[in-house]
Amino acid sequence: MSYEHHEPVRGLFFWALSPFLVVFIVLMPLLIQKRDGSAMITLAAIELLAILMLLGLFHPLRLWWAWRGVGAIVFLGYAAYLIAMLIESGGKIAFTPRRSEASAFYAICGLIVFGVPGLWYAVLGRFSFRAEQATDEVDVEEDET
Repeated sequence: MSYEHHEPVRGLFFWALSPFLVVFIVLMPLLIQKRDGSAMITLAAIELLAILMLLGLFHPLRLWWAWRGVGAIVFLGYAAYLIAMLIESGGKIAFTPRRSEASAFYAICGLIVFGVPGLWYAVLGRFSFRAEQATDEVDVEEDET
């Protein structure tokens, strides 16, 4: 049996999320009202995030780098959010009672909860502390080269 033309089995996540991601990618630039520099950078980042997610869902083994890009964008987004909040507050980190208010405190919380794991995955390609154990099984993707 030859695995040369092996395609991954597209699961529930691909079929459930890809239509929404495609619609998001197409419509988001048309829906944005503010056209200044920071809005366009934000738009480009979320468009790139959606494209990388779509690629990662399409073929997770071959396009493994797409998920690392998603992790990097998440980290960079929260790092930029923290920097913006520190500039806005004059370097003060104050707790605000309403979670809906943007603040440097909540930017730090987001960076710890989402940004650091995103960076971890972008650099290492996994969330665990241990490297994956080598197995004797031959990966199908290695045979395609």
